[in-house]
Amino acid sequence: MFLGNMVGVGDCETLCKYSDAIVLSFGFTVADITKPLTFKELIEYHTFFFKFKAQEQLNAGRKSSSDTLSWWKSDKVSDEARKVSLMPYDTDRSMTEFADALKMWCHERGVNLRDIDVCDRNLFDFSKLAHMQDITLNDHKNTPWHYHNVFDVTSVLKAYGAGRYGGIDVNDIEGFCYHDPRHDSALDWLRLQKNAHEAGAITVEGWPEE
Repeated sequence: MFLGNMVGVGDCETLCKYSDAIVLSFGFTVADITKPLTFKELIEYHTFFFKFKAQEQLNAGRKSSSDTLSWWKSDKVSDEARKVSLMPYDTDRSMTEFADALKMWCHERGVNLRDIDVCDRNLFDFSKLAHMQDITLNDHKNTPWHYHNVFDVTSVLKAYGAGRYGGIDVNDIEGFCYHDPRHDSALDWLRLQKNAHEAGAITVEGWPEE
């Protein structure tokens, strides 16, 4: 099923639904899909995080929407999630730094992103990052992943006969925070692993069989 054992799952938090959206933050979980890893291990050792400068993107013509901003400020989003992504900080980074920062993080872990599968939910996330890299920055040659290798984790779960939540209840994960892109990417990685194993597409070492 996969190009290899290393599989990456990404999640963006944005200010608009479409490809030219301002991206607030990005979480990316990359690990060996055949290894039994906990949510905590994924977050601490296998997840990349990048917090973008929103104003820079606005100045460059990327978009926000009043509906999305209202959603961010509503009770549908926790204060914790707003602090992670919506609130601006002096440490926020330029979109021009993103591609090299992601490639370096992966390189330190022995991963070449152009050689592995990466996925997101509903093809929502990588389209925005690709638009940022290819259109806003006009730097398509530096895009870290290969567009042929991007797929939608939700469709894979459906093909396996699972629901969109993949049989994993977030209430069973201590400290989980919806709309923290690190948490959302790690959770979907676990969902993908669980259902791929149960479907016989992979074998997870030491998986507790019923």
